[in-house]
Amino acid sequence: MSAGKILRILTYHRVIGPEQAPHFDPRLVSATPEMFARHMKWLAKHYHVIDMPSALAAFVSGAPLPRRAVLITFDDAYPDFLEHAWPVLRTLQLPVTLFVPTAFPDQQAPGFWWDRLYATTLASTEAEITDVQLGRLSLHTRQDRERSARIMQGHVKSLQHTEAMMWVDDVCRRLASQEIVTPATLGWDDLKILSEEGVTIGAHSRTHPLMTRISNQQVSDEISGAQQDIETMLGKALPIFCYPGGAYNDAVCSIAKDAGIELGFGTRLGHNNLNNCNPLCLERINMTLRTTTTVLRGRLSRVGIHADLMRHKMKMYLRGN
Repeated sequence: MSAGKILRILTYHRVIGPEQAPHFDPRLVSATPEMFARHMKWLAKHYHVIDMPSALAAFVSGAPLPRRAVLITFDDAYPDFLEHAWPVLRTLQLPVTLFVPTAFPDQQAPGFWWDRLYATTLASTEAEITDVQLGRLSLHTRQDRERSARIMQGHVKSLQHTEAMMWVDDVCRRLASQEIVTPATLGWDDLKILSEEGVTIGAHSRTHPLMTRISNQQVSDEISGAQQDIETMLGKALPIFCYPGGAYNDAVCSIAKDAGIELGFGTRLGHNNLNNCNPLCLERINMTLRTTTTVLRGRLSRVGIHADLMRHKMKMYLRGN
């Protein structure tokens, strides 16, 4: 097998039919179970899917990668990973890494803030909501509600984390008399079983803040705390970290390095060349419901990733970013 220098990393969040999770933000659905199975069967046939220890060895010690190497990652540890994704991966013997925000397993709470905003906005009986900074947001039609939820989700990302979570709490109280409470993530018992069956469990912080919206000390605590949680609950923790929301900067990467992290995963779009990429700022390819097998094939190619980057830059330009 000839060696390769390019590592492609796929990012999935949820594998579920959107109609099966009406209270969750559909933008976090990466594939239906049927499409995910097609993705994995195609990858198994055309690429070399590697495990996280192999990726670590390639970046840290220069161990060779196979040509057409792909790493499969899942963010957030939604419960449908166990129901829909893992059975396919296990059957095909494809390795996978599941990044877990470690404060969430086994906690009966309203869930992730983006799902809370989406669910309460769509379920609210209010006709509108008014905010000092955002003005008046209409909730008359479903289209209005979805648009308003997107505006509010964007606003949250502009705030410091503590302020942002207080703002979400306030909005959810105003929109709904009682929030829908479902487990946000898999519990530790399930995560332990997955780990024993071969799934790599990686740190995705403890409480899922944007790392650029908290203090340096909080960044250090989130990274070290998540690593310690995984080691305590599962017995081992690889030196890997997935930045929540893909938010990082030089200071965050430096703190991660000081905490012993050797591979850091963001959400910036691209492939990773072992010769020149920063292992603490690895780029990934995000999967969405629009990613058919044909689209996946294109996005894994160099031409396809270039086209993706051009489309992304155009989208940012049109948004004024």
